Amino acid sequence: MPIVVKTLNDLPPIDEQRIKKLKKMQDKDIDFSDMPALTQEQLARFVPAKLLNRSLFRHVKKPRSATPRKRATRGNLKQLAENSESGKLVK
Repeated sequence: MPIVVKTLNDLPPIDEQRIKKLKKMQDKDIDFSDMPALTQEQLARFVPAKLLNRSLFRHVKKPRSATPRKRATRGNLKQLAENSESGKLVK
């Protein structure tokens, strides 16, 4: 089976109708019959893309707690220490 190469110029133009059609499409509607199955050797060499080129993937920071903590500065260091001992939150 010959390898078919497509570029962005080969794709049909994207309009509102095509976007709606693609949004409605489910995974089961995609035809993979023309794709050859991967061999065990190919699967063994598999490496996730994010490990190959880390610049393409950005780490998404997630908040650790519901209430953000105030940063310690020289002016409020004593107050933060006192409040942490008593269990109070500083805003």
